[in-house]
Amino acid sequence: ISGPNVLTMQKHVKSTIVSRFPGGKIIEIDYSALEPRVALAIAKSDFAKSPDVYSSLGDVINITDRPVAKQLIISFLYGAGVSTMCRLTGLEESDLRSRIAVLKKIFKQDIIVEKLKLDLENNGYFLNHAGRPIFPTSDRFGVLFNNFCQSSAVDVSLSGFSSLLADMRASNLMSRPVCFIHDAILID
Repeated sequence: ISGPNVLTMQKHVKSTIVSRFPGGKIIEIDYSALEPRVALAIAKSDFAKSPDVYSSLGDVINITDRPVAKQLIISFLYGAGVSTMCRLTGLEESDLRSRIAVLKKIFKQDIIVEKLKLDLENNGYFLNHAGRPIFPTSDRFGVLFNNFCQSSAVDVSLSGFSSLLADMRASNLMSRPVCFIHDAILID
């Protein structure tokens, strides 16, 4: 209701947060490529364990420019349309379609969305990978896949950070969580 919007907090705002502890520091801990890793793990793909998911998948779809590969993969997971992906990556539609087809197979997108659609038709909602009910705003293919991937990733993040905070409390560390930002946490 009040205060900064931590979900969209920019780095320069984060750097202005000061520790409540004498000599303390604010640290940020985040997951590396959370959404693609979770989606790949759900699809039982070995790419989930890759040190650099974007470069590894980029090699498979013949994009050696990591920022372009990352933009395409994130856009794919977020349900962007082909024209948007073309604009964001600078690739032509004819060149992009075959790369998207490869990503669909790796992420098992068609299989996952088919199940989500069936669950949505039968129940009015579907369950994310952690079993939490998701009520999507649309039954569009990209929206369903995005809602499934993002909600599952958030649950992984919440579970991991909850475990970390419990371990910190059990160790009697002088620390306090400041805020949680989807795939990252700031700790004082």
